Amino acid sequence: MTMKSKGCDDLSNNQTVLKAWHMLESIEPCEVKDNKTSIAAKHFTDNQKRNNVKLLYDFTEKPWEQDELKQSDTHKLEYQLYLGCFKQYQLVEIFRELFQNDEEIINRDKTELCSFTFKVDQEGNYIENSVFVPMVMYVIRSLTSSSSFSYTTMKDDFEEVMQEFKEKVNELFIDGITNDSIEDVMKTYGKYFYQLEKSNGNYIETKRLKKDTETTDDNMNSFYVSDIGNILNKGVNETLSEYIQGRKPEERADVNENSQYIESVLQPKNLPNGRWPSPVNHRLSLMQQVAVNQVLQNNQKINSVNGPPGTGKTTLLKDIFADLIVQRATAIAKLNKPQDAFTKQYALEMDGYSFPVYQLHETLNKFSMVVASSNNGAVENISKELPALEEVCRMPSEKDPFPGYENKYREESESLSMFPDIAKILLGGKEETWGLFSAALGKSGNMNTFSTEMIKKEANYETFMNQLNTNANQMTEEDWKEAVDEFQQLLDSVQEKKDDLQKFAKAYDNIKSKMKVLTDLQVDAETIEKEKKRLEEAITYYEELKTEKQELLDLLPQQSFFKRIFRVRDEKKEGLKAEMYELTEKLSKVKKEYWQLKTQREKIKKQEEEFEKEKNELDQQWSYYEKQNIVLPSEKYWENHQAAYEKRQVNTLWMTDELNYERGLLFLKAMKLHKYLLQLNTKPVFHTLRLLKNKKQLDLNVTKDREALEKCGNRFI
Repeated sequence: MTMKSKGCDDLSNNQTVLKAWHMLESIEPCEVKDNKTSIAAKHFTDNQKRNNVKLLYDFTEKPWEQDELKQSDTHKLEYQLYLGCFKQYQLVEIFRELFQNDEEIINRDKTELCSFTFKVDQEGNYIENSVFVPMVMYVIRSLTSSSSFSYTTMKDDFEEVMQEFKEKVNELFIDGITNDSIEDVMKTYGKYFYQLEKSNGNYIETKRLKKDTETTDDNMNSFYVSDIGNILNKGVNETLSEYIQGRKPEERADVNENSQYIESVLQPKNLPNGRWPSPVNHRLSLMQQVAVNQVLQNNQKINSVNGPPGTGKTTLLKDIFADLIVQRATAIAKLNKPQDAFTKQYALEMDGYSFPVYQLHETLNKFSMVVASSNNGAVENISKELPALEEVCRMPSEKDPFPGYENKYREESESLSMFPDIAKILLGGKEETWGLFSAALGKSGNMNTFSTEMIKKEANYETFMNQLNTNANQMTEEDWKEAVDEFQQLLDSVQEKKDDLQKFAKAYDNIKSKMKVLTDLQVDAETIEKEKKRLEEAITYYEELKTEKQELLDLLPQQSFFKRIFRVRDEKKEGLKAEMYELTEKLSKVKKEYWQLKTQREKIKKQEEEFEKEKNELDQQWSYYEKQNIVLPSEKYWENHQAAYEKRQVNTLWMTDELNYERGLLFLKAMKLHKYLLQLNTKPVFHTLRLLKNKKQLDLNVTKDREALEKCGNRFI
C-alpha cells in the first residue's frame, strides 16, 4: 500500500486545479471590441466621425487610404481586423455537439467573437507578427478529428502551428493588404484551425494613438494565462495554496449576524489608527468596518470582500490605504535620520549610462499597495478618484455637523501641498486634486507617462523633481523633527483615545454581565429578607419559651433530704431541663442560620454598592461619549427583526466623532512625513524614477536587472 501525506495531496490538488484553470483561460475565445463608441469628427480632416468598430463588408475597403488625421504630427491611426466572426452561443453549440450534449440553450449569448485577428498600420502595411488566433479554434479542429485530448500535448502543438501560421501570414502580406492576400490568409487559416461553414462577417477597429506609442502584442486571450503558466513552472506558494484549497467548513463562520464575533472584531483596540479623511459623520457601515478591521488586524494572507456595485467596496479600501500610510509613517518616524530610508546597492550600466539602484529600508517596504483588476477601467477609476480635491479638501456646507473638522482637513491638505499640480497633470489636467497619492499605472503607456512627468526637467516649468529639489533646499533638520513630533503627538492622542474607549468598552461589558447577576442577587436578597424575618420570629419565640421554662424550673421546690440521700429522681425537674436543652439547641441552630443569612445579605449589599459605584463612574464617561454619538452593543441594538437589522448596518459600534476626526488628520500628518522623506532623499527618488522610465532596457532574465525593477516597484507602489 502506498501512503500519501496530506501535504502531498494538497500539492497534487493545487497542480490539478492550476492546470485546469490554465487550460480554461487558454481556450478563451477572442471577443470583437464594443462597436458603440466612436472617434470624434474633430480629429479628422473631413470632419466626419469614425466608429471605433464597424462591419467590414468586403476586403476592397481600405479605410487607411481615406482616413486622415488633423494632428498627424502627434497622433497616428492603427487598424485591427477581426475575421471569420460568429456569436458566443454558436461556439457553445459546437462544444455541445462534440460532447454529445443535446440540452437546449435557454439564453443565447450573442457576444461577437472572431476566428482570428491582425493589425494594419496607417500606411496599409501589415504589422508583422500581429496575427492572433485563439487556441480554442485549434482545440475544436483537433477534437473534430480525434476523440482523445491531452491539453499539454495540444498546447505544445498549438504553439508550433501558431508560429508556422505567423510566418506564412508575414509572407502573404509582404506586398501589402489586398483582397487577394486576405483571401489567401483565410485559406491558410483553414488548413490549421477550425473554420465555421458560415460566419457572421468581418469587423474592423480603428484606433487613434499617440505617435510615439509602440505597437504591442495585445492580450487578446485571457488576462491570467501567462501568470498561471509562471506559477505552474515555479510552484505554488502558501498564499495561493490557501486560495485554492479554501477553508474547511468547520473553520468557517457566518459573520453577518454573529453578534459575539462582530463585537470582538470591533473592539476599540482593533480600530485602525488611520482613516481616510472623509466627513467625520460619514462613518463606515457596520460590515465595512468589520471588513477593514479584519484585513488590518487578523494577519490573514487573503481577505475577500464581496458585494455588487455601489455597496462601498472602494470606500472601505480608502480606509485600508489610509491606515497603511499611517503604519509606514510610524516606521518612518522611528528612523535615526530620514536619509536611512534608502541605501545604494549597486549601479546598472545601460547604453553607456549608469543607473544607481537603491534599496528601501526593510521596515518601510512591507506597505506596498497595488490595485489590480482584469478591468483596466475599474482600476483607473479608483486610482484617479483618490487624489481628487473633494476627497480631502472640502468647504463645509451650512448643514454640516462638523464644520470645524472639515476646515481643519482643508487647511491641513492645503498646507501639505502634496504636489497637487503634478497629480492634476497625471489625471489628464481636467480635475483639481488635493495631492499626489495614487496614479494609474499597469499599462506600459501609463507607466511611461507617469515616469516622464515625474522626472522631466524644464527650466520654466514646475516639474515634480524641480519642486522636490526646491523644497529640499528650503528644508531644515528642525522641519523634519517638527513633522515627526506632530505626527507622534497625534498618534499618541489617537492611541490614548482608543485605550480610554477600550476601558469604557470593558467597563460596559462588565456592567452588562453584572446587571444579570445583580438582578439574580436582588431576587436572592428578597428571599433572604423574608427568611431573616422568619428566623427573627423563631428566635423570639424560642427565647420566650426558654424563659418560661427557666421560670418553671426556678419555681420547683427543692427535694427533701431523704430523696437526695437516696438519689431519687426528680422527673419533673429533669423533664424541664431536657426541654431547656432542646430549646437551647434549636435557638443556637436558628441563630446560626440567621447570622449566615445576615452575612450573605451584607455581602449582596456590598456588591450592590460596588455595582452602583461602577455604574456611576460609567455614567460619568457616558455623558462624554453620548455627545460623541457612540453606538453601544445593547440588547436593543441586537434585536432580531428587520428594522433593527437595517439600523445596525448604518450604526457601527464604538465609533466617536473626535476619534474619527483625529484618525483622518493622522493620515494627513503621515502624508507630510512621506513628503518630507522624499524631499530629503531627492537623489534616490530621481534615480528610481529614471530606472522606471528605462525599464524596457532591463533584461528580466538577469538577476540584478530583475531585482532592480522589484526594488523600483517597492518604492513607488
